[in-house]
Amino acid sequence: MATKTFEAALTTGFTLVPITGFIPFEQGILDPVSGTIKAIGRGRWGSLSGSTWTRFSSYVNTFETIKWSSSRIDTGEIAYFNLAITSEFEGSVFYRVYVSDTGDFQGEETEYLIRDGDSNIAAFYGRYVYVTAECSGTELRQMLITTDKEVVEFTYRDLNTTTLSGSSSLRILNLDNPISLITEMVITPRAASPYAVDLYVSSSATSVLLTPIVISKAAGGTYMSAGYYVDDYFLSSFGASFALYGIDNQPRDGIVDISLKGLPRQVMAGGNLLVIK
Repeated sequence: MATKTFEAALTTGFTLVPITGFIPFEQGILDPVSGTIKAIGRGRWGSLSGSTWTRFSSYVNTFETIKWSSSRIDTGEIAYFNLAITSEFEGSVFYRVYVSDTGDFQGEETEYLIRDGDSNIAAFYGRYVYVTAECSGTELRQMLITTDKEVVEFTYRDLNTTTLSGSSSLRILNLDNPISLITEMVITPRAASPYAVDLYVSSSATSVLLTPIVISKAAGGTYMSAGYYVDDYFLSSFGASFALYGIDNQPRDGIVDISLKGLPRQVMAGGNLLVIK
């Protein structure tokens, strides 16, 4: 297991940074007693459009969205990783994640927007990270951030490729459990006979030797409904896909063993980014 946990520092300060890239936010009021971030209030008296004294004399208190950034996180190396974010807050919250290979944050970083309801979130890539919470409420009490590089493994034995979606030129693997990233995909065709490796056959079209080709290591799985046709290029965007080819360079079906390694699924629910293992 390779995990790192960071308590997002709810402190205030000023840092001069280039305006060409990401700038940390501190939009809110730091409560030095509780260590929480309070929303900035924008109170005003009622509108002059009111026709009665009651409407005119009423006091309306609104709040700005809290925008607060974590300190810079160093994951230790440039690599794929997951994030778990656990927050305590009033209202609702979503996150902007900024990831950089260099740590300069001068425009080279990648921004990810993570909202409630997002599922099967792709793994992040880079080394240095900022997380900005945007809270539409009155208080942000805590933001705990954990980076996770732990790999999970899946194995499929004696899988008949004709049972998969797609065609012999592109078969889609419907993952038992969605994951955020496939790092390794090994396909081993099962020999139909002891002579399957004999290349001295009279006709290459009758050879049972199969060569696996990995087409996509996307981690989405398949979302096809029965009878719904789409072309092969579109299918490849839906998940892990592969094909088996004979020595005549024609696609075939067969029996295979498949081993997968990757990072677990990431989902956003209840204002928290979760890693599902």
